[in-house]
Amino acid sequence: MLAIVLDKMGKRSFMDGAMTGALLSFLLFLGYDLSFVAFFVDMYTTKLLVIDIVVNTIMWSLACGVIGLILGTGNKQ
Repeated sequence: MLAIVLDKMGKRSFMDGAMTGALLSFLLFLGYDLSFVAFFVDMYTTKLLVIDIVVNTIMWSLACGVIGLILGTGNKQ
């Protein structure tokens, strides 16, 4: 799914993919984790919330960077 999104957006380099992946994943995990905080108040603290969002954003941005790099290898101009 990430490859389809990056392909449609025209991201063909590591940095383009990583920056787009960082933005998308930050927004996705922010909403996801805030919904967990809303429903499971006793399980999550603010520190855990921030750590989870930062770690997932880094992992997804690296994955999207690699996807962008692979998408760009077939496009030699």
